[in-house]
Amino acid sequence: MNNLENNYVIYLQNLKNEDLHLKFFVKDNFFSKIKLSTIKKANLVVDINLDLKRNYIKIFTKIEGFVNVQCDRCMDYFDFPIKYNGKLLIRFRENLDEFFDYKKEDDYMAISKFDKQIDLKHYIYECIVLSMPYKKVHQNDENGFSTCNPLIIEKLENLKSKKENIIDHRWLALKNFNKK
Repeated sequence: MNNLENNYVIYLQNLKNEDLHLKFFVKDNFFSKIKLSTIKKANLVVDINLDLKRNYIKIFTKIEGFVNVQCDRCMDYFDFPIKYNGKLLIRFRENLDEFFDYKKEDDYMAISKFDKQIDLKHYIYECIVLSMPYKKVHQNDENGFSTCNPLIIEKLENLKSKKENIIDHRWLALKNFNKK
């Protein structure tokens, strides 16, 4: 089953105890609706396989494509490749306050057995964002050189060398302290 309308909601009352395949296309408008998202452009395919049982749903997620992000070194935008494989266990609970040992499951969600739908938009967003490194920089070329904006890199190098030449006299006094 293909979900081409980019509706990230699974309606539970329509599902039977069977496997189901969903395909979502995540584009720019997906991120424009999320507050504080630093991602503005994307082209991702999200494949979701549902294994529906009486008391739980296992969701197997595969995400591939790219997001356009700002380089943390040169501040230019570039396409960062995304590859994610993961699973989410959703348990139907009568009482959401009852105890569950979370140590056994990495990705776990509890919903009321009376819920009629699951919105996967936030889950998909988290998978995308958490699959990116904390520091996002242009990849090096085949010779090992940075593909960052050369003008910005040159300015950063000049600033770095100027900073190294500045002497803080407070530290000079401490260096001499060990020599006595």
